[in-house]
Amino acid sequence: LIMINNFVLIILLFNNLSLQVSSGSIEYRKVEIERVFNKNAKTAQEKRFSQIEDETIKALKKIVFVLKFNKEKSFFSVRREMNISEMGYFELAIGPDGDSKYYNSKTDIIRQVNTFGEDFLISKYKYKWILKSESKKIGKHKCYRAILVEKLKTRKGIKNIIVEAWYTPELNIPFGPIGYNGLPGLILELKKDNFIYQAININLNIKEKIIIEKPTKGKKVTQEEFYDIAISAMKDFKKNRGY
Repeated sequence: LIMINNFVLIILLFNNLSLQVSSGSIEYRKVEIERVFNKNAKTAQEKRFSQIEDETIKALKKIVFVLKFNKEKSFFSVRREMNISEMGYFELAIGPDGDSKYYNSKTDIIRQVNTFGEDFLISKYKYKWILKSESKKIGKHKCYRAILVEKLKTRKGIKNIIVEAWYTPELNIPFGPIGYNGLPGLILELKKDNFIYQAININLNIKEKIIIEKPTKGKKVTQEEFYDIAISAMKDFKKNRGY
């Protein structure tokens, strides 16, 4: 559902004139917006955390995420091409969002993830984007800003998460990184928490047929049910550790 106003109507009209794309693949990189730990740390613990962040940033530069799509479906996941010696920082760098697989269709938004020792198929709700009039150029494409307020259920209550997307109506692809979709154009840049996913390679209308299968491995849960599972797992973890 998109908030309708005059700007939205203009975008929808523009979208009708955009390049009609039937299939393709988009590569993204994940970039940390700002450091969490000071590079000039003084204590041993602070220095260790700073070193871990340094290695994580290095790993991020080698990681590529891929969005594959056809006219009806999309699939987003990380491309796993790391050496064994880099795997520890690789897992830390991609994070919980990047480690999931995302399937989108006209009827389903599914996140597949292995966590807490189990596979899950999380059914997500439709995104309620608010389209803004701000624009900027990303590569050769003119992009527009959209925001989304997600409500994250935690042990301490509901936390609002602001997601910012920059999409281009020039490409009639309603998909984007880490499962976000529903905008009148391809998402070339997405900001969530302290990270940005940036499109680095766009390959459209490729000759080979792209077949996207709906994931079936995992326990089927709603987003709300998964929040409850995560909260319960964290309580058990802290209890076992004596926190």
